[in-house]
Amino acid sequence: MEKNSTSNFLKEGRSLILLGLLFVVFLIIHSSFRNIGFVVVADEGCYLKYGTYIADHGIAGFKKLFELYTQDTGNFFPNPLRAGFIFLSVFWLKAFGYSFLGLGYLSLFSFLVFLCASYYFANRFFGKNTALAFVALLAFSPLSLAMARRAMAESAAFLFS
Repeated sequence: MEKNSTSNFLKEGRSLILLGLLFVVFLIIHSSFRNIGFVVVADEGCYLKYGTYIADHGIAGFKKLFELYTQDTGNFFPNPLRAGFIFLSVFWLKAFGYSFLGLGYLSLFSFLVFLCASYYFANRFFGKNTALAFVALLAFSPLSLAMARRAMAESAAFLFS
C-alpha cells in the first residue's frame, strides 16, 4: 500500500511541480551561501557559540550559559532559553561541522521540510491546487528566503510552529 501511494504521488503533475519548486528554492538559497557574510557578534554568532558550548559540556552546560547571560545586563542577543533549537543545532553541528555555514544549512533544511509539511496540511484541508499555490507563495516570500539562508533559529521556528 505504501508503494502505491508513493507511485501515485510521483504520477501526478502537481507533485512533480512541487519537487521542482523545492529544487529551485534549494538552488537559489544554496547558491547564495557564498555571498553571505556571517556576523560573529550577532545572533548567528551566539547560536554557534551556544551549540559549540553545549556540544562540549553537555546539558549541564546550560546552567553556565544562563549564568553568563543573566550577568550581562546589556545583553541583546538571543537568550539560551531557545533550548530546542540549541539542541537541534548541536546534533546538526556534530554531523556537519562547527561552522556558520553548517548552521546555514540547518536553516535551509528546516525551511525545505517546512515547505513539505505546509504542502501536506494545505493539501489535506484545501486541495492540491491550493496547496501548490500556497507553498509557492511561501517558498518565494522574501522574508522566508532571507531567513532560510541565515544561521538563525527562525527557519526552525517556522517548522515547529
